[in-house]
Amino acid sequence: MEKSDKYFEKLPEDNLVPLADAHPELIHKTPLDLFEQIFDYDSFESFKHQFELYAHRDKNTPSFSTSDDEKRKYFGIILLSGYHCLPSERDYWSTGAIVPKVMSRNRFQEIK
Repeated sequence: MEKSDKYFEKLPEDNLVPLADAHPELIHKTPLDLFEQIFDYDSFESFKHQFELYAHRDKNTPSFSTSDDEKRKYFGIILLSGYHCLPSERDYWSTGAIVPKVMSRNRFQEIK
């Protein structure tokens, strides 16, 4: 099997269980509840550490720091951009939707 062939394997058609049957406890959770279940406090502490380490070491910005709240907002914007696709990343700030109210484009770029 070539390296790229692993991505083209057909999924098994039998034994597929609907998510609602496999995890009924998730049905009544809000999107925020699910987000917090995936990204817990320890995740954001680790992200914060890694983002700051990268900025200090690789980008030569020793004054860069961020908070867990900013990380949550950053990942929220990333997730939003995954299911609400716009032609350009800059468009998320020009639509007047929620993104510019959550974080400025410049701060998003700094974190990115």
